Amino acid sequence: MVIIEAMVNGCPVVVTDAPYGPRDILGSNDYGVLVPVGNSDKLAEAMEKILNDENLRKEYIKKGLKRYNDFEMSNIIKQFDDLMEEL
Repeated sequence: MVIIEAMVNGCPVVVTDAPYGPRDILGSNDYGVLVPVGNSDKLAEAMEKILNDENLRKEYIKKGLKRYNDFEMSNIIKQFDDLMEEL
């Protein structure tokens, strides 16, 4: 949830590509930056890049706000209803 909360609050996201979650939310760096788990150098590089590249930062903020809409309650309920009908 913290990834989605950050995006809705206009924060560009840099996270480790932990199993079950971050990639499902961010895609392949579509809505934020994924770095390998345990690689602190890559994490630092990604954070520095976001901090120093204003255009990239603004792009991820914009995309993050758009991505948040996919997780709004009304959309989740519709997906759940659709799944139940399919089953």
